[in-house]
Amino acid sequence: MKKTILSVLLLGIMINLSAQNIANQTIGARIGNYFGVSYQKKLAEDSRVELGFGYRGYAYYNDMKIDAYYHKVFDFEPLENMNWYVGAGGGAGIWKYESRYYYDYYDYNDHGTYIFIGGTGGVEYKFDFPLLVSLDVRPEFVFGNFYDGIHINVGAGARYVF
Repeated sequence: MKKTILSVLLLGIMINLSAQNIANQTIGARIGNYFGVSYQKKLAEDSRVELGFGYRGYAYYNDMKIDAYYHKVFDFEPLENMNWYVGAGGGAGIWKYESRYYYDYYDYNDHGTYIFIGGTGGVEYKFDFPLLVSLDVRPEFVFGNFYDGIHINVGAGARYVF
């Protein structure tokens, strides 16, 4: 009985999903595994593209990447100005490692490039003034020398709407 009720509820939600009036353009910051800037452009009533640049750096390791993601945007029924989105994309990056500590027995310096493909999913809230905040997760499949494998990129964003 519980499964039937849950199935009917989920079906009702899926039928009522409609595209939210998404912003024509946004620009702002996305902070998570990387600190970066992000630009979003509306493509249709229910889709957009996001272009981004991300950087992360440590005492011995630096990494920069560019990415592009396609988002399919859906209305989140309980809240009027809230959306959820899913999509896919990819990008490329460069990394550099330098050992700088006296306790490193090996003088190890290396650098390289990588490419990645991935998905994205998240929620966003558009305020009545020109601000959009978001929370998302991006599983990425990375291919490159040294820096490869599956990485999960979780981030929060704040963007100006224009």
